[in-house]
Amino acid sequence: MTMMVRSFKFNIPDVVVAVLMLLLMTMANNEVAVNADIIAAPVGAGGHESSDRMLVVADDNHRGLHDIKYHCENDPDFLYMGEPDKDCSWVPSRDDNCRKSQVVDGTQTGKQVKFYCPLRCKSKCECVNDPDFLYKGVPGQDCDSWVLEGGSDSNCRKVQEDSDGNQTGKEVKFYCPQQCKSKCAPKRGKCENDPDFLYKGVPGQDCESWALLKPDSCRKDQKDADGKQTGKQVKFYCPQQCKSKCAPKRGECENDPDFLYKGVPGQDCDTWALLKPDSCRKDQKDADGKQTGKQVKFYCPLQCKSKCM
Repeated sequence: MTMMVRSFKFNIPDVVVAVLMLLLMTMANNEVAVNADIIAAPVGAGGHESSDRMLVVADDNHRGLHDIKYHCENDPDFLYMGEPDKDCSWVPSRDDNCRKSQVVDGTQTGKQVKFYCPLRCKSKCECVNDPDFLYKGVPGQDCDSWVLEGGSDSNCRKVQEDSDGNQTGKEVKFYCPQQCKSKCAPKRGKCENDPDFLYKGVPGQDCESWALLKPDSCRKDQKDADGKQTGKQVKFYCPQQCKSKCAPKRGECENDPDFLYKGVPGQDCDTWALLKPDSCRKDQKDADGKQTGKQVKFYCPLQCKSKCM
């Protein structure tokens, strides 16, 4: 191969220039080969011949782009030591399974089980539901449609069984944290009620129909699926019923339909506000028993303001 290098003005021998150019060409070819390996090499998780998820061969400490995006997605082809019944659903059967090293064809892969099953093993994935979960394998008994069925969270404490009917040692809340763990619940606005709230998991004890039945309901402590205190009171879950700043906006001459003086049943606008001449000037208290800074007339303008009568 003849190479034209006479145009260089530097005083460099032709052979040196030729060697440099060959080195550059070799480096470029190697880069192409590495990229090709990245595209072509499957994840060697369980001895399967193919996979739709790729592993970077040139640097096996990194997954491919697909797995960076879905860092909490289990490898669907994973089988521990290639054993048919030891996929990611097998991992919770023992606490130390996540730390076990994977072997393919008798060779250490350099990866532990947690690399292939992050949804089961990594704390950063703690609030991600298991998309494959079915309670006892029954179709329809999944996280979204079954766990909170009937308005109760009692399903969260049920123990899951594996495909052989053996106890996995994990309760449903492990697989469905978004339904079962308060810290994993979707973020709400400051004045947005929790649509799944049930006081102590009892059907009917929700924000709209229950929270205002008793004056102290908003201050009651809520418990999680294990019966443990969540550290949150009802007002956290039902701000529209319990926090004055979250009450729906009303017209200037529109009564507050939820008003009860000091939360006492029967002391509403229609039946109570005009029983005594000074009722409209009394100060209202919030769910914590603190002054709201508003008098009864603010809540009952139809009874208390002459321009609204």
